[in-house]
Amino acid sequence: MKYKLRQHGWEFSMSGYSLNDDELDIINDLIEDGEYESIEDMGFALEDIIDGYYTYDGNLFSVNSKSTDSSGTTFVVEDENGTEILEFQLEDMADLYEVLGDDWDNDEYRGADGSIVPTEEHKNILVFLEENKGHICNFYFQSDDVPTAQDFTWVGGSIETEDGDWDFVDKVMFRKQILEPEFDESYLNGKNLEFKINSYEE
Repeated sequence: MKYKLRQHGWEFSMSGYSLNDDELDIINDLIEDGEYESIEDMGFALEDIIDGYYTYDGNLFSVNSKSTDSSGTTFVVEDENGTEILEFQLEDMADLYEVLGDDWDNDEYRGADGSIVPTEEHKNILVFLEENKGHICNFYFQSDDVPTAQDFTWVGGSIETEDGDWDFVDKVMFRKQILEPEFDESYLNGKNLEFKINSYEE
């Protein structure tokens, strides 16, 4: 039988872009000249200001439409008739390492990671963060028997920040199958939008 898994809760997109000296000068000059009040005021206009920059695809890392690792994440399973048959949270799902067994170190099961902590190599990092809440996405899968919460597990990802790691749900799995998210029915309410530059302090 075909099933649909709906994912609800907090969702975010984040990217880190390493600014070179020329790009940083362009931004600072525009602010000093009064064309913009701040980096936040530039917002998505940064895509026109910085050649080759795209908000959702940083040159250091990017994670898009990922669910935050919190108790607010809820999953609902529907059968092919649209009947809800199961609802559960992250803590109800199976343990990843028990599910994977000897395959735990395979690359396909590794979560994405990144860092927005500036270093000597990347002294100025342009950080984009967008947060939303609602119906994030759907996953579709087939099963001969009625699924339970223990048939699902998740792979975590992590982004290093100056205030600690930002953990998130990178992949959702049915048994050992990684499910592909579809966003055709997603419905999200915008909650936060940030642009900032993290700079290295020697």
